[in-house]
Amino acid sequence: IPRPRNAFMIFRGENLELLKANTGINKPTQMDISREAGKLWRALGPEGQEEYHARAQQEKEEHARKYPGYFYKP
Repeated sequence: IPRPRNAFMIFRGENLELLKANTGINKPTQMDISREAGKLWRALGPEGQEEYHARAQQEKEEHARKYPGYFYKP
């Protein structure tokens, strides 16, 4: 069962193409993309991140309804 995404993962997934273009690298690796995502995430500030935190909470609640009793075990 996949875990629900957190706010940063939602942000990164929605902005993937923008992030690839912003790296300035022809074939960026996932590490390059994540580094750029972190910069943009911090630049959003708390107000900009609020929407993503709310959506992450919704995903968490939906996950709990869909999989009651789920407990993450790595």
